[in-house]
Amino acid sequence: MMGMACAGGHRSDSRAVTGNRQDAAGCRTAVASPAYLAEIAPARRLALRLRRELGAPGLAIAVSVRGNTVRSEVCGYADRASKRPVTRTTLFRIGIVSKTFTATAATRLVQAGSLDLDALIQRYVRSFPKKGSVVSARRPWRTPQASVTTKAPKH
Repeated sequence: MMGMACAGGHRSDSRAVTGNRQDAAGCRTAVASPAYLAEIAPARRLALRLRRELGAPGLAIAVSVRGNTVRSEVCGYADRASKRPVTRTTLFRIGIVSKTFTATAATRLVQAGSLDLDALIQRYVRSFPKKGSVVSARRPWRTPQASVTTKAPKH
């Protein structure tokens, strides 16, 4: 199963069209703001292409701008065998994709000066218990030998 985006509570802007329309691709749109259709169209085409190429039975797409959902649609099945459709509240397992999201977010925080990879983890998570060794974003607790390389290796 593939989840392009899953969101909980949906807020829509004042120009949004709400409902549950089904289009030619078999997708049902619950929230659509006409103000962002030009920007959303390429992402939607990519999501539908990936669904076809990967053979995903269903997907959910949600796009938010400044905290407001401007597009929310679902396609296909959450469970192909029982023909249970994907809904706005379907939860997807994202597996290893979460590592990409986390790395991207951490990189942006480091660039903004909001995350110090070498600071003790307790700086950010006060309730994290102290361990026998240094635990930081650069040196995770379970794999102390793992680190983020910040300099190119010398050859």
